[in-house]
Amino acid sequence: MTRGREREWLREQLEGATALPMGNRIAPARRWQRIRGRMRPMKVLRVVLTAGGLCAAVAAGLLAAFGGGSQISVSLDADTYRVGGAVLHRVSDGTYVGAGVVVIRQRGHGMVRAAASAQEGGLAVTGVCDVDVGHALERCRFQLGGRRLEAVDVYERHGWTRRYADGVVVRLEAASPIPVPFPVGR
Repeated sequence: MTRGREREWLREQLEGATALPMGNRIAPARRWQRIRGRMRPMKVLRVVLTAGGLCAAVAAGLLAAFGGGSQISVSLDADTYRVGGAVLHRVSDGTYVGAGVVVIRQRGHGMVRAAASAQEGGLAVTGVCDVDVGHALERCRFQLGGRRLEAVDVYERHGWTRRYADGVVVRLEAASPIPVPFPVGR
């Protein structure tokens, strides 16, 4: 068929046909328009909360990346071992019991080993730390339920700066290089 014949055939088919009444149900196509007037209060609130949440997330990331982590106090005297709010009482030489158990032993040549066990949120938590007092360094290994975690602590300015293998940094305030075999800040 040529174009002329196609047109003729189409005219014959449509001859006598009537258009269906559509009414006003079909909205005309809208072009993009600028929103005028004020924004609705809920929309403003949503925008403000989203921006605030984004700012908080960025600030938390920067603090974690640049060592602004949490800070916890640790102390050891003749009768008690304190870490954060937990107090453990001495039951024998180098052994302290309370919300958990800590055993601290001298290994010679400026080395100290400490081991701990506790319950945290229903999980069994254990830790072992080896302290090199001469170099003010502590290496720790933890088990939190089925999860393993490692950290390296450096003693400086009256406390340990603990860096976990996953990048989390915690400051442990201590008057001397006291072993801290608990996964504090986790």
